[in-house]
This record gives sequence, C-alpha cells and structure tokens, in this order.
Amino acid sequence: MRITASIVAANLLKLGEEIERLEAAGVDGIHIDVADGHFVQDLGIGPHMVAAIRKATNLPLYVHLMVEEPERFIDCYLDSGADSIIVHIESCRHLLRTIRRIKHLGKKAGVAVLPATILDLLKDSIKELDQLLLISNNDSSFLDWQDREFYVGTLNKLREASDLKEKFNKKLEVMVDGGITRDLIAKIVIAGADTLVMGSAFFSEKNLKDAIHEFRRLGLPKTSEKSLRSRSF
Repeated sequence: MRITASIVAANLLKLGEEIERLEAAGVDGIHIDVADGHFVQDLGIGPHMVAAIRKATNLPLYVHLMVEEPERFIDCYLDSGADSIIVHIESCRHLLRTIRRIKHLGKKAGVAVLPATILDLLKDSIKELDQLLLISNNDSSFLDWQDREFYVGTLNKLREASDLKEKFNKKLEVMVDGGITRDLIAKIVIAGADTLVMGSAFFSEKNLKDAIHEFRRLGLPKTSEKSLRSRSF
C-alpha cells in the first residue's frame, strides 16, 4: 500500500516546511489538485506552484487536473515538474489521445472517475493507463474538509477496478481519493486500492511519521483478505 499526501490540505503558508515533514514521514508522493472553477467550484493550484514544489522535493508529483478540457494544460504542468498527469474521464473529450500524449512525453498517465461514473467507460483505455483514481466523495470543494465524507459505494467500485486490473492491466495503480480516515483504511485496501490519497486526515496528525506507520499497519490485511476473496469465485 502506498500513501500520497494531498497538498491542498497542508498549511500553504508554510509549504516548504510541510514538504520537509512529508519527506521525513516517508510518504510515497505528493498529490496536487488543480481546479478551474468550472469542472469543480474551486480554483487552485497553478503551474508556478507545482514548479515551486518540484524545486523543494524529489518526491513523485501527481497532478490531478479537475478541469474542463484537461488536454489544454498537459504541457504546462509537465514542464513544471509533474511526474504523472491524471485527467477526468468526465471532462476529457479525447481520452485515449490524451493518455497517449502524456505517455509519449515520458510521464505517467492516469484517469480519475467520479462516484457516479461507471468503469465500463474505461474498457477502451484501461490497458494504456498507469493509474486509475477513484474519487470517493461527492464534494467538489476544498474549502470545508468536514463535509468530505467517504462514499461507501466506492468499495464496490474498487472491487470492479481490481477485477479490471487483473483482466486487462496488472501494472495499473488503483488510487482512492476523498474522505479516507484511519477506520476505513483496511476496508479500502481489502477492496483493491494500491494507493491512498490522504488530505485532512493526514495533515491533522501531530506526528506524520507515526501516522504513516499506523496507516500502513492498518493496510496490512490486504494480502490475506484479497487472496480469500479471489479464491471465493
């Protein structure tokens, strides 16, 4: 199980210090949400901020484009230092072409899926994906973290994603983002998640290193439980 930190939940007034804390804690990457005020209601984070984060760390940077026509922004965010670009199937008109362009430029390509979107829409592109990001809440705002509750239907979608991974692309990284708390970690990992994107539940911890160890311990049941699930079919 990997853990990436959603940087929008950090103290942005002390971003350099926050990145140092993340490195010391041993996170596997930094997740950067980009919003355009149209696809979602907020605005943030621009390519100049990504470039600043890139200068401050060697951790992998996952740029999640929550924007209309994300293909317009690929080059500027890759130039800013992104290691992976994740676009939304709901806002990308030419999904497969966009995925191939990102990969042609030497970076990883991912697709994000909102709770109401069915995974069958990915059958033509899943073989070429590096990441599949399941959004696990129905709130499009960064502003009120208390309202970003985990949508329980995500667990069934995770099982579907795990099956698609097994059938079509065993290298696919299945990621979950939204409302993840420590009491949900085991269930999420058992259902098939490879990577947890954690924001407020992570940055609210006083000791990030201890929190990482605890979260990873909670994710340990994945192997045995998932093995049991696969043998039950």
